[in-house]
Amino acid sequence: MPLLKNGEYMFFNCYNLTTFDGNLSLLERGYNMFMSCKSFKTFNSSLDSLINGEGMFSYCKLDKPSVQNIINCLRASNILSTTGTITIGIDKALASDSEFLAFLGIETGTNQTITITPPVRTLEDGTTVGGGTWAVQLQFN
Repeated sequence: MPLLKNGEYMFFNCYNLTTFDGNLSLLERGYNMFMSCKSFKTFNSSLDSLINGEGMFSYCKLDKPSVQNIINCLRASNILSTTGTITIGIDKALASDSEFLAFLGIETGTNQTITITPPVRTLEDGTTVGGGTWAVQLQFN
């Protein structure tokens, strides 16, 4: 997994998957990777290299720490320098968690899209990364 770059449809529709704890730091394409894993609640990995997360967690029911991990990674360490989309399926019980909603920067726990811009920074090899725009599609399932 530490070398995985393309995880498109990798766990699509895997009903028994509840937790993922692995190294996805080089993952670039997560298109529909965990889509429709309806028992999936816990995700613990970095998404530093992700550039396409469209549908990635669609119809999942991720818990608060998992969503915060994903959002924090996009906000602080992701390399996106263009535009990208990621879909995050969130446990609907969190729709009334005011602290969680404030963390997301939203007022209501309804399906909506927020924007995140990773910081621009220079890597050790001199490459400039970040500064792109993530359209984060929030689904409360």
